Amino acid sequence: MKVLDEDINLIEGCKLGNKQAQRMVYKLYSQDMFSLSIQLSEDLTEAEQIMIKAFSKAFSDIDKYNGLGSFEAWIKSLVLNEANNMQQKNLERMIFLGCEHPDKNQSYRKNQRTIFSKPGIIPQEYKKALNRFVLEGYSTKEIALLMGITLNSSRTNIQRTRTILKAKISKLASRISYPTLSV
Repeated sequence: MKVLDEDINLIEGCKLGNKQAQRMVYKLYSQDMFSLSIQLSEDLTEAEQIMIKAFSKAFSDIDKYNGLGSFEAWIKSLVLNEANNMQQKNLERMIFLGCEHPDKNQSYRKNQRTIFSKPGIIPQEYKKALNRFVLEGYSTKEIALLMGITLNSSRTNIQRTRTILKAKISKLASRISYPTLSV
């Protein structure tokens, strides 16, 4: 994939610390990166944090961009890495709270049951795989590499998510009562 001349000028400006170039890069890519951050996070605050950290890293580590792929893809990879880092930290925090505080552990289990029993909630790994497949256009092989799972697991996660969604949609559709017309 060829890097556009416009991107090359912006990248060079960012390497020189040009604030105008950084603003242009942010303006050019922030909407797409925020959309991606929302898909990968639990809430808007977390999505904002992911995006801010990714752009900060992009500007501070701009010398690490090697020009082999598109600049947008490189920024996307930073967003994905930040989302994975944040999810790992959240998981470590939950494990810490669950193990170190027995009284909180019961509360955590109760909340976990409540969260997973709500309609519309899909396990996070399934959600990530389907989002990357449907919304971002990644192949199952690319998803496997990004998520650190096997190709079969990637395919299975996507298929299970589809099955869950179909079941939930069918269940919701069966609850809808259409008004009848009396003639």
